[in-house]
Amino acid sequence: MNELPSNKQSWFHFSIGGLLVSLAGFIFLCNNSKIVSWNVWLLLVQFWPVLLIISGLTLLTKRNSRGRIFMNTVSTFILVILVCFAIASTDQRIDTRLSQAIPQWKMLSDRFIGDTQEKTREVIINDQQFESAEKRTLSINFGSGELDLHDDDSDNFAKVNGTYYNIAAEPRVTAAMNNATVLITVDHGFEIGKINPLLKDKRYSVVLGRPQLTTDISVRVGSGTGTVSVSALLLNSAQFEVGSGALTIDLSNSTSLPNQLDINVGSGSATVSIAQGIGIMSTIQKGSGTVTIDKTNIDDENEYKTPSYSTAEQKVTLNLRVGSGNIAIRYL
Repeated sequence: MNELPSNKQSWFHFSIGGLLVSLAGFIFLCNNSKIVSWNVWLLLVQFWPVLLIISGLTLLTKRNSRGRIFMNTVSTFILVILVCFAIASTDQRIDTRLSQAIPQWKMLSDRFIGDTQEKTREVIINDQQFESAEKRTLSINFGSGELDLHDDDSDNFAKVNGTYYNIAAEPRVTAAMNNATVLITVDHGFEIGKINPLLKDKRYSVVLGRPQLTTDISVRVGSGTGTVSVSALLLNSAQFEVGSGALTIDLSNSTSLPNQLDINVGSGSATVSIAQGIGIMSTIQKGSGTVTIDKTNIDDENEYKTPSYSTAEQKVTLNLRVGSGNIAIRYL
């Protein structure tokens, strides 16, 4: 008597799956519209045991129509609540308002995403042991967030300022001496199970002093955005790698361009600005992406030279590799 007709059983069987697909589609739509942060998925993943519980209880009640109706109702309520909680926790404005209105909200939110208070750290490398350095090598490995790299005329080998929201995103800076070269690395740690560094974008600022010191630069950006702007820095070599993020490189005011620039882009983008009159020769490897040099779209050429290359007093070689993203070289 409690058995449902086959078509109704089928409806009950697929209702939870349909609800999951609908909720996922709704969240993706909000992600693409920039209404909801993509980081909401990182929080929802933590609730995967809930799906196991719902699935188990659904199996236990599958032969009872009233039990199925009750389970579908409860499951729908739970899933909607979890999605709302994830969206509210990853939106700073909503999270702040709820924390002010509901005292228990912050305690509940912190239990899953941890302390979201903004933190800062400054690291200055200006040790006496590096005074004899004849060269500097800087390596930056940056995932998400915002990165700013520029130079000044200070006596610091490097100054790093980080703004972050969890210890896992704290800037990690090391410096060592090797054969008259000071080796500086800047990256951040990542604790498995800690999603905090991704819930709010971190910001790093790296400033290189001692512009007369010969410098090699290597910058890797994952899904974040970065800006590199150097003017007086004595660049010996520069390598830039971009995953799905975006990197803007301004060398238009540089008084000492390296002879060679290496730029590797996956699905992201890189924009390089160079001063007028500098001759450009580029070697190009590309997949489905695009390469533009001085407003010229490079289609199938493996090597390209600007028209003024042969007569230019200053020249630079660009090694460009791009997957599905884009690289734009422009004169300023």
